[in-house]
Amino acid sequence: MLSLTVPAVTPAEASSYIALNGYAGWPEGEPEQLTAIRRGQTYIAVTYNGRWADEWDAVPEAVQFAIIEAALRESRAPGTLGADYVPAERVTMRREKLDVLEEETQFSDRPASQQLSVPIIDALLRPLLGSAGGTNFAVTRG
Repeated sequence: MLSLTVPAVTPAEASSYIALNGYAGWPEGEPEQLTAIRRGQTYIAVTYNGRWADEWDAVPEAVQFAIIEAALRESRAPGTLGADYVPAERVTMRREKLDVLEEETQFSDRPASQQLSVPIIDALLRPLLGSAGGTNFAVTRG
């Protein structure tokens, strides 16, 4: 399982990954970088712990990269990864009725607590996840 308290990525490692990928928006100060890493790692741990296919002795590189991807998003817009609903799910419709502008707001029927999906994070972690959503049962017959 991924720790909620012990960082799996250093600011130097995150900065190197971000520079190699040509990303912008990474804070320059180490305290701000550490905050973003903690938030990113918390998102990955809360979202994916319990779904890993195997136990690790060391945090896999793909998980470290996913933490950095999450940290970058969190540094650009704090709170993005913890949204209560996915803003893209909100649909606003406008229609005119005589001389009055009327506005309707519709929400999808998906639950508001549904986690945000970040395709690059999902792709990085997919090979490390168990097929049963993280619940790995061994059945023995005796």
